[in-house]
Amino acid sequence: MASTRWVAIHLEDGRVHLVDADSDESVRSKGLGRFVPSSLNISDIPCHKIINDVDVLITEVGLRELSLGLRRRAQTIQAKDAGFILEMLGVRAGQTVIEAGTGSGAMTIAFMAALGSNGRITTIESRDEHAEVARHNINIASSVWETPETSIIIGDLAEVGPTLPESSQDVAFLDLPSAESHLDTLLWVLKPGSRFAAYLPVSSQLEAMWVAAEERECHIEWMGELMQRPWSRAMRGGVRPANHPFGHTAFLFFARTPCD
Repeated sequence: MASTRWVAIHLEDGRVHLVDADSDESVRSKGLGRFVPSSLNISDIPCHKIINDVDVLITEVGLRELSLGLRRRAQTIQAKDAGFILEMLGVRAGQTVIEAGTGSGAMTIAFMAALGSNGRITTIESRDEHAEVARHNINIASSVWETPETSIIIGDLAEVGPTLPESSQDVAFLDLPSAESHLDTLLWVLKPGSRFAAYLPVSSQLEAMWVAAEERECHIEWMGELMQRPWSRAMRGGVRPANHPFGHTAFLFFARTPCD
């Protein structure tokens, strides 16, 4: 496989495009039109370049750039939730993580950034088309960072989980329908006293997860939602809440498995 040198192209409106700076193939990006990345002669970054009369900033690819510029098919987990999930799960370098519901790979990449090169993540996705998009995004992350061993498995957690060694995972994250129905699988793969989280679109799923966790004597640490309220500058000076609705995406649930 040819080597790639991924960079992030920032537009003034906040959009970010990820391109291989050495590619001789023409690409088309919204807001920029068609261009050939290698013709930009990108060497030292950060730097400014003109692409089709548009002044852009070019930087290295970090977690924020990947979050903004990754390919999307499934809805992605936003930064306000991803950072909170990593904190609440206590994710650290060298751990093993199992994720069910890869989607476009946004949360997978956040885990990769936290786990470092000595960690390991197994992510399970039931839909081929989502897994293909996630694999593209994960490959970009792997080419620009020192990342953990990462495996994408196409299948269902109920089938894949029991094939993994018992008590082999440090952390689990669920983003899939009927998450509560998979708790027995989590109790199999997680080490005693390990944390797990679920990303739940509606309150009925949150309640179902609470009930299922209590029935299995898990220790519930937190559940709720995170609201996002952007602010902007007012025309006559000062700052005020922007004319946008509050940002709610899903409910979050965190618990520990029993210690014995």
